Amino acid sequence: MWYMVAVIEYFLAITLWSTTLTLVAVIVFQNSIHTLYNNSPPLVFLFFSSSLAGLLYMCVLPVWMLISCGQVPSLRHHPIMLLTLDMIVQNNRFLYDVATLTLFARRLTILLFPLKRPRLLTLIHVVATVATFAVVTAATTQMYATNIIGSAATVPEGCFSALCMSQMVNNHTTAVAIRFILTSSIVVVGSAFLIALHKRHLMNKATTDAKINRMVNCVFYLRIILEVVPVIIDQILSKTVNATLSYYIGPYAAIGFATECFAGTYFYFKVLKKTTYKVEVPPQRRNRQGSETVGRSAPGNRRMLSFIR
Repeated sequence: MWYMVAVIEYFLAITLWSTTLTLVAVIVFQNSIHTLYNNSPPLVFLFFSSSLAGLLYMCVLPVWMLISCGQVPSLRHHPIMLLTLDMIVQNNRFLYDVATLTLFARRLTILLFPLKRPRLLTLIHVVATVATFAVVTAATTQMYATNIIGSAATVPEGCFSALCMSQMVNNHTTAVAIRFILTSSIVVVGSAFLIALHKRHLMNKATTDAKINRMVNCVFYLRIILEVVPVIIDQILSKTVNATLSYYIGPYAAIGFATECFAGTYFYFKVLKKTTYKVEVPPQRRNRQGSETVGRSAPGNRRMLSFIR
């Protein structure tokens, strides 16, 4: 039964990742990396990690689908390759977590200290993101290299993800501890951001900052629903009926992370999407409110004005 759950999960995750990559490509095409960076530097890290995660998972998940279905038995005899891929995936997941934490920290700082040397603030956040990720990557790589990959054995029966392999061969919990620290920090900083945001009543404004705040608000609740709640449920099940779901189907699962990245990217795409209205205006009249593009319509030699909201 469990292998079918894993196969269905991986298929849905691949579908979500492909959609996420498409959305990121559309966002970059519409706004450019420079515009995204000016809006919010952590968003660039977030979209970069989402895109990289999508590419990695779309390479790794088909392999585990084949292993789960038993279609290519020889894959079970290459644990070093599977665990190395898992190490890369885990490091990228930590990059996403660090970028999310930095995003919350930046929005909170802007709310508490508006217009306080934005360039210096950007530099601090970028350096903090890179430094934190470097430390986390070093710790994770060292843990995998010395305690997991070196002890790798054939993928056992009933194991449908690299996570259960690493759990079976060692008792080290470095990756779990890092994940717990990052998620707890995201919850704490994110909660502080939401409190500050609601106190200032900035949710319903139409500025770019307000739209980014709504997107960050969405990212926070996605993290609570798709990671914190499953962790609590998993702990309850493990204590009551001795069923640890994450042991079988992955880290809350591939579908959870794929859904989080897809939903966050889609929400950003929706709230910052430019809506265009075309209005016909006689040539002798000029609109003083400003227009983005001017063209010609065939009948009456009239001009077409596009207003960007």
